[in-house]
Amino acid sequence: MAFGVALLAASPGLGQDACERFRWDVTHEHALFLGAAVPLAAGRQEDAAPEVQLDRLYELVLSPAGEVAFAVPPSQKNPAQNAFAGMMRFHVPRAGRYRVSLGGRTWVDVSAQRKLLSPADFGGAEGCNAPHKVVVYDFPEDGDVTLELSGASDRQIRMTLTAVVP
Repeated sequence: MAFGVALLAASPGLGQDACERFRWDVTHEHALFLGAAVPLAAGRQEDAAPEVQLDRLYELVLSPAGEVAFAVPPSQKNPAQNAFAGMMRFHVPRAGRYRVSLGGRTWVDVSAQRKLLSPADFGGAEGCNAPHKVVVYDFPEDGDVTLELSGASDRQIRMTLTAVVP
């Protein structure tokens, strides 16, 4: 049995088959989701957005969407009624491909220099929440990006940010 499959099989409360539906190996992200989460209130404004680090699981507390002033308007055209939202910042140590992994249903955008970055790829696994959704971005070299979550149906959501190893 491969390590990723063994880890998923040993995960209580998770459907092994559901978490194996990702197109890529998410063993690292899955392991982070099994650990303790750092509680963090997402920002309502870009200048108040907390900084997140690589390879840490966060339990984000979001705000009602109407209270969030996004740095760049979300790309989602019809957000859900009574949705939650928030922002975090990340200092990019080096240009490269990064994954934003989420434990539930929410929309994620990433902006750099007040422009939205297009996702390089994305995927999800219905029935798996560790993670539920992964969105891949190419981050610019040595700069800052803003992660914007919107359209979340729950006030709290788990999130981790990881670098894709070439």
